[in-house]
Amino acid sequence: MKINGGRYEIWDGFTLELPRSLHFEYGNIYKLVGGNGSGKTSFINRLLLPALRENWDERYLLVLQQQMFRQLYVIKAHAALSKYPVPIRTERDAVNYMLHDLEQAQAKAPRPVFAILDESPTPDKFISALRSRKEPFCAVFCSHNQIIISDLNYIGFEKAGTSGSMVHEINV
Repeated sequence: MKINGGRYEIWDGFTLELPRSLHFEYGNIYKLVGGNGSGKTSFINRLLLPALRENWDERYLLVLQQQMFRQLYVIKAHAALSKYPVPIRTERDAVNYMLHDLEQAQAKAPRPVFAILDESPTPDKFISALRSRKEPFCAVFCSHNQIIISDLNYIGFEKAGTSGSMVHEINV
């Protein structure tokens, strides 16, 4: 999946500048790095998710929002309708349920998985679970916590004044 290089007006008065196209490939894990307000969540919501929705039936798309309290209501309802036996009270419970639900879906119709974890406290658990499966996956996450995950690709967000940020791959 590719997001073309260019200048994107994300919000009125805020742009993201991508000097080159960004490629998100199965088998890779990408960590978005940058300070608060540098555009990581905006990139996910305004560029990455719309691009992934274009061919939604080709993959399973799992998204953990930055402030998940609203999303928890939907996950709780889905779990209840699915008769999931464990109560969903925390984000960790929601992650466990989503992984369980993914396993059920993969058993019926195997597909690649694209996971987005925006400020999730558990990206390491989620990514470890994806790595243990045979289906190809791609994961994109951002976290201010020190997370130890091997083989990361980094995408940096550097503020360019108050009107936007530069987005670029970081070679480590």
